[in-house]
Amino acid sequence: MKKILVLLVIIILMFTLFGCSTNSYFGPNIDKLVFVKNLIYSEDMDVYLYYIAPKDFDKDIKKIQIPNAPEGIDCVLYQEQKVSEGKYTVGTVQIGINCDYWNEETGIGNDLEINNLLITWGDESQTTENVGSITVTSDNMQCNKYMHTMKDNDVIKKTYTLTKDTEITGLDFPYHDEVFNFINNITINDIPLEKVSEDSPIKLKKNETCVVEYNVNDENNSKYGNVIIRGFLMGKNKDKIVCFTFNKSFKDAGEYLKNQSQ
Repeated sequence: MKKILVLLVIIILMFTLFGCSTNSYFGPNIDKLVFVKNLIYSEDMDVYLYYIAPKDFDKDIKKIQIPNAPEGIDCVLYQEQKVSEGKYTVGTVQIGINCDYWNEETGIGNDLEINNLLITWGDESQTTENVGSITVTSDNMQCNKYMHTMKDNDVIKKTYTLTKDTEITGLDFPYHDEVFNFINNITINDIPLEKVSEDSPIKLKKNETCVVEYNVNDENNSKYGNVIIRGFLMGKNKDKIVCFTFNKSFKDAGEYLKNQSQ
């Protein structure tokens, strides 16, 4: 019995040292490539995609296209990297969205929603892949004011020092249900989010700090493996004070596949 326990400890240590979870060795078997579903809402026009393939997968991506893209918008492939992860090959693909009529004032003019991408492989074969929901926002959300992020285990703190006297009225972000599926206990300066509003604002003076804090729960069965949601800390009269981002990064191929099968 002691020998079995020692062997199990050694195996676990090996997985830890080589940075690969047991899910990647004992996860579901697959016989074809699976693109990880994204939930992205951002003005950023550079996007990372991930796919999970069988161990012996050896194709490379040659080109990526957006089916039925509006005129003047196309997609460029920056790079593709593949790594071995247990019984899987995991690909990371960086793409950029090109827009002929983008400018600093209007952004791209209208939201660009991407659900499927047409992939041309090195052998000239093509597949259409569901990549979830990727929205490049019409508004130019870029600004020079971002909340500073600190992480302590599963607790995230986002901080911002006010540049003027301000009344904080809450947070503005899309996809509430999905966000609340992987984060909880959101507070603003230790006050629960649901208790902050236009009628009950948090009043802060210039140079005081606003702290948004929440817990991350990665142990959920979300169909999305990669989440990037841009939002704003809000003030009175719908004033957008500063940007922040909710993130859940794709980490584990076996865990993702297991969640998709449930």
